Amino acid sequence: MSVNLEFKGIIDVILNNFKQIMDIKPFQPSVNRLIRKDYLAAMEKIEGDLKPNINFIPEEEAISFLNEYVFQNLQKHSDEIGDSLRQELQRGLLNKETAKQLKQRIKNVFNDSKYTNRLKTVIRTERIRASNKGALDGATQAQESGVKLKKYLDAVLDDRTTDICKAEDRKYGSKEQAIPLDQDFIVKVGNKTYKALAPPFHINCRTVLRFVQEKEDGN
Repeated sequence: MSVNLEFKGIIDVILNNFKQIMDIKPFQPSVNRLIRKDYLAAMEKIEGDLKPNINFIPEEEAISFLNEYVFQNLQKHSDEIGDSLRQELQRGLLNKETAKQLKQRIKNVFNDSKYTNRLKTVIRTERIRASNKGALDGATQAQESGVKLKKYLDAVLDDRTTDICKAEDRKYGSKEQAIPLDQDFIVKVGNKTYKALAPPFHINCRTVLRFVQEKEDGN
């Protein structure tokens, strides 16, 4: 029992130091600036494309929500590295491995590209979310000023395109298939239904929103 407690004490000390190193809180301002930049760039593009006689106003509450959502996702994946480190150290200590062997286990955890790739994937996906959200908010403000708009999807179709985005493209991938701004995109793939006002529809989604101006007759 005392041996197990000693193991736990050693692991806790290592993990506490690890958490201090891996805490992404200091980087949150930089991430927030990136998300805000993508949101505003998309909104400004809508403003430039439509040229409505209004001043677009960023939805600060939406930007704050995006920032917090991204931070929580990044911290979650960072914590997963800590969980993996704990498991490796527990195995090593229970096997009575040497300090050199334990160091190798730690090195293997940090060299595992799946963790860094996950963090990169979160950033890529959330930048798409911020851009599409900015575009949708801009289009909504334009519509509130009298510019009649509908939205459709522009999916990247290649060997990496998911079945989800292929289904989205078939249903909403052209101006003729555009839907009202406040209506969800809905597709069913397998036994699961995907529903959202705007992409992303999944991790690493590359689909973006496009808009078409309605004619006076509503078409």
